[in-house]
This record gives sequence, structure tokens and C-alpha cells, in this order.
Amino acid sequence: YREIFRKEDGASRLLFSFQNHGRILALGLRTAGTGYQELDALIDPAMLTDDQWHHVAGTYDGERMTVYLDGLVVGSQKRTGRVISGGAADAFIGSSGGAGEFFQGAIDELQIFKVALPAEAIAGLFEKRLSAVLAEQGKHRQQAEALYQEKATFAETMAATRGALIEETA
Repeated sequence: YREIFRKEDGASRLLFSFQNHGRILALGLRTAGTGYQELDALIDPAMLTDDQWHHVAGTYDGERMTVYLDGLVVGSQKRTGRVISGGAADAFIGSSGGAGEFFQGAIDELQIFKVALPAEAIAGLFEKRLSAVLAEQGKHRQQAEALYQEKATFAETMAATRGALIEETA
């Protein structure tokens, strides 16, 4: 288990996590009348080990649980009832309470809404954040290209690049 979010409050558990060595993206919750249940969406772990930023989301609208990866539905199942949550237990981001099941990677942002966002809104959140990430990467790439000074040998390249970096920070 690689927890993104978890609130372990007895039977009122809420979780969103990667499971089974990254092969499952799971949304778990308890609803009135049906108890606790998880939607386990099968995913290819290679999709997430590419050193790129990814967006995951889970929604429940009172009729359906849905899990998204990079703005696309990767799992969905019918489920009815009001979500049962709350209680005195703490909620945790990136672990199951500090004792284990840690998320492996970086969590940039976590948002929890009172209502389920429609698929178009989830895709919009992914596209908006992806645009920002790509713009930031482009900025960093331009900065690196301005500093990099290719020369005839590796040692000369490193020395010239170091000199450019020193000039940049002076």
C-alpha cells in the first residue's frame, strides 16, 4: 500500500492509494447501508515510473465510484448511498498514520471537494496542472541550456559550465 490519503476511523475508513506494487489505484469508502468497499482500478506500473508528473483523482457522486489517472477514467463501479466518514481519527497524506504504507514519490497538491467533480472537470484539472508543469520544465531547460558550455572534452565542458554558473550567480 502506498497511501495518497487515508483516514482510518474504524469502519468509517476513507482511502486513496496505490496498491499491489503500483498495479492498482484504489478508492475506498464506506456508504450507508453497504459498508466499506474499494474500487480497485488496474493500472500498468510502468505508466508511473517514467520520472514524469502524474495526476490521480477519485470521485464518488452517490451513484458511482470513479478513479482517474492523467485525466482519464481507469476504473468505475456502481455504488449507492451516503458516504459515512468523520470521527476523531486523524487523516494522513502520504501514509497510513505515520507507521507504514508510505507513498513513494512526491505529492504536489491534494484537493478534497464536498461534491464529486464530473469527468470534464477532472480532465481540466489535469490539463491545467500539466500546462503549468510543462511551462516550469521549459523554464528550467532554458536556464540549463544557457549555462551548459559544450567543449572538446568532458573536463573542459564541466569547467566551462561551472564558470557560466558562477557568472550567473554572481
